[in-house]
Amino acid sequence: MRALEHMKQVLEDTGLYTMTGSSPAEWELAAFGAGIALLEERFNKILGDLFVDTASEEMLAQWEKLFRPQPSTGGLEDSRDTVRQRFAVHPDGFTPRAVKNMLPGAGVRGLLLEKGTSLVVVLGRLLGVNKEEANQELSQLLPSHLPWEWDESITWVALDAYSGSFRQWDEAGFTWSKFDQLTREDLENSFKEQEE
Repeated sequence: MRALEHMKQVLEDTGLYTMTGSSPAEWELAAFGAGIALLEERFNKILGDLFVDTASEEMLAQWEKLFRPQPSTGGLEDSRDTVRQRFAVHPDGFTPRAVKNMLPGAGVRGLLLEKGTSLVVVLGRLLGVNKEEANQELSQLLPSHLPWEWDESITWVALDAYSGSFRQWDEAGFTWSKFDQLTREDLENSFKEQEE
């Protein structure tokens, strides 16, 4: 309930005021309500900016500056996911699951696999960062004693990382041979078209 409605209800409940819509008391309440509404709006924005899931784009950009010099160029949900996962990184969290969850924190939607004594980052798509920034982020987040490398081939991981469902691919007339010929640019262009 907004402050103006609450003030009206409290005054009416006393039995001393009748809110008809044009009484002097209501004029004063409307003036108070206008001032308080500005404060409520600012307060709601501050409360929203306390949490990643409700934060404004400006707040997400400020949080992103904590880990990289420039904010993400991706969409709002990608930025939320990146910041959420980056804040979830814990210095002692090096279980296989925790390490795999670090990928979005580095701006990468993908899969982390073990290959002997090293790691392979199977790239789905980048979340508003370029490859150099993702390299730097992964070098900071992944266990430093394990070397790692990229796998940028078009796999199911890459196809799943883009917003197109298989139904949409099917409606677009994609056959298995077309899937075999897909390039990263095709996926990026398809993703941009679906966002528009």
